[in-house]
Amino acid sequence: MLISGEIPSWVEGSLYRNGPGMFKIGEDTYKHLFDGMAVIQQYKISNGQVTYNNRLLESDCLQKNLQSNRIVVSGFGTVRYPDPCKSLFRRCV
Repeated sequence: MLISGEIPSWVEGSLYRNGPGMFKIGEDTYKHLFDGMAVIQQYKISNGQVTYNNRLLESDCLQKNLQSNRIVVSGFGTVRYPDPCKSLFRRCV
């Protein structure tokens, strides 16, 4: 889709949006749109130009998942994978 035109000179400021941005951690993939690690997006308008930046939200959930290189925090529609040691021991007890 091609959009043409000019941004009026009086339009200036930033628009921030948040939403899901990272759905795969290691070999694990989130199964629901609401579960992806959050990304913050910035659209900055100045002097008739638009620039775009984005960044993953530095959350505890993101840090725990990255440290384990797998999904360890359950989401809205994705259940974390249990610790293999705990599930193995639970079967033996």
